[in-house]
Amino acid sequence: SALIYALGNGLEVSTYLHPGYFLVLAMLANSCKQMSMLTSSATRNALYNSFKLVDGAVGSGGGNVASTSAGPPVLSGRRNVGVENIGDITAKGEAQIAVVDLCGIGSGIFLSKAVGVSVQNVFAVWIALQIMEIF
Repeated sequence: SALIYALGNGLEVSTYLHPGYFLVLAMLANSCKQMSMLTSSATRNALYNSFKLVDGAVGSGGGNVASTSAGPPVLSGRRNVGVENIGDITAKGEAQIAVVDLCGIGSGIFLSKAVGVSVQNVFAVWIALQIMEIF
């Protein structure tokens, strides 16, 4: 997913070098970035599920789950806490993503002022940032 996103970023940067192909490069860049985001969001739910509380413990481990016709599943005579706290986990995870995105935009604005408009500087900074992101 990170490599596809890096490819999308590279295609976006290449529009700076080839303005005549802007539409094609921008379309390919956004397609790569959307595929990357779809891939990461599809796996994020499994990660969030690993943090939910089950029978007083963290994880997706056992417990005797009995289904009742009147209400949510019952776990060992209590309400299934894992079902109830997955919304909290997801909300907190998405909030962290939003904060990190905003911090990235802010740092990008300051970095772009420092780098300037030189093609060599833009590519050097882009390569350095992509290496740091992937590794």
